[in-house]
Amino acid sequence: MANGDEEIGSEDSNVFRLPIHFDVESGRMPASDIEIALKSVDEIVQALEAAFGLCRGANKKPVVYVEGTKDGSFLIEIFIWFNELSESVENIRTVIYTIGVVTNSQQFRDFYHRLTGKEFDPDKYFDAFGSMLKGMLNKKTKEIEEITPNDINLEKCTKAKSDFYKMAFENPDVQGIDFDDSKKSHIRREDFRQHCSVPSKIRPPSRLEYRQAVIVAPLTVDSSKARKWGFINKADNSPFSAYMRDEDFRRGFLHEAKYPLKQTADDDEILALFEVKRVQAGGELVEKDWSVVEVLLFDGVLLEGKSLPSKEELLSAPPDIQPQNVLPLFNWSFDESEN
Repeated sequence: MANGDEEIGSEDSNVFRLPIHFDVESGRMPASDIEIALKSVDEIVQALEAAFGLCRGANKKPVVYVEGTKDGSFLIEIFIWFNELSESVENIRTVIYTIGVVTNSQQFRDFYHRLTGKEFDPDKYFDAFGSMLKGMLNKKTKEIEEITPNDINLEKCTKAKSDFYKMAFENPDVQGIDFDDSKKSHIRREDFRQHCSVPSKIRPPSRLEYRQAVIVAPLTVDSSKARKWGFINKADNSPFSAYMRDEDFRRGFLHEAKYPLKQTADDDEILALFEVKRVQAGGELVEKDWSVVEVLLFDGVLLEGKSLPSKEELLSAPPDIQPQNVLPLFNWSFDESEN
């Protein structure tokens, strides 16, 4: 286990130590406030793991424990143990491959550096996870929103963090907070509000889009509830990720061998209806959280029980589905006079 002078535990110890120091003169905190603080940290831990899966890459899951307080105003010691997961070898290989795709991306590494101030070390998942947790707690909410890539959803993290700081703000005895052993209260009371979420984003209606996409990183049924599949958009060869909401296709592809992977060098492709959620941020419309609503074609073959939309249906579809972009996917030509 890490000692009091270490920021995080070693890889051998499988533990991350997070001291939380509340600057309160009395040295006491209400039990209700501590309950909120602990629940908030646990929710941030689980949301981070759901978003990035760093611990699953080592077949671990993060579990939050608490040890007794020590001298120094009011000090809580939280230990996050990385316990073994019960996974099949096939599932583990899929998860490790997918996490490798995510963590090897320059987008993730840039985000990690801006959040933690460190360079990402792919051989130290537990250290990286702990550093991200401290970064979430230390950075102001606006800064986190500014550095988070559009296709990564950290709303649960920022909501839990907001609950933590609202609790501290509503307790007039708390003058500062820090997450190390310095007891210097780096985050002062006057800054608490900047760590709380504000209703600055209004979510407009989702957008629908038909796409031809190459399957890059499929996930297992269990893990796909938390993370996304990796794709490449055939239109411009750009990578993107999306939740697989077509349960029949997911089961058939991953577990029932209905759609076996090709044994040739050709890519496995789908033609599917995608949905993308959008938010209004800073006067701009930002797209986040792609999902596969329905898979129609797999490697050019119409799936059983599915039917293609007619040309007339596409021409009268919602404005998001633009005929000039969609009709060629179904081998139909587009005439401006039709629109």
